Amino acid sequence: MTEEKEHLTRQGLYDLAMKLDKQDQTKFANGKIRKAEVHRIVDSVFEAIMQTVSEGEEVRLTGFGTFKPSLRQAREGRNPRTGE
Repeated sequence: MTEEKEHLTRQGLYDLAMKLDKQDQTKFANGKIRKAEVHRIVDSVFEAIMQTVSEGEEVRLTGFGTFKPSLRQAREGRNPRTGE
């Protein structure tokens, strides 16, 4: 049996960023960053990555990952109820 690994979701990333902010508040001018700002920043980063990749370019974030477009062959779908 395969053990399912837990993945970090976008919400988990928001929560982690908020937790890290509380540990090192000296990095921010006013001493804290609001949850809405964290959401906006994380979403902006994801949008920039997705836009760049959708334009056919590769994004490399050292220490994080590489994102690049890839073409996949279409597959034939099946309706699980009817088997069609």
